[in-house]
Amino acid sequence: MKVVGHFIHVQDFDKKSATSSYHRRPSNGAVKEQSADVYASTLAERGFITLAVDLAFWGENDGEPKNAISPDMYSETFNAAVDF
Repeated sequence: MKVVGHFIHVQDFDKKSATSSYHRRPSNGAVKEQSADVYASTLAERGFITLAVDLAFWGENDGEPKNAISPDMYSETFNAAVDF
């Protein structure tokens, strides 16, 4: 299943330096652009590397039926994002 997200960081991000990271998922019924990106952008401005993803079956992610509520798949989405 394709999982889509936004990787957000400060402009002068150095890939070789250690930094904190944060993963944000949207609230139930929302897509990453509605809430997760807002939190992720704010944290990135404060030095965090952030990843905002759509939940399985929502937004740009694969899966049918669209907009399904599936806590098990939400966990899998989160795990995939962390593994990334």
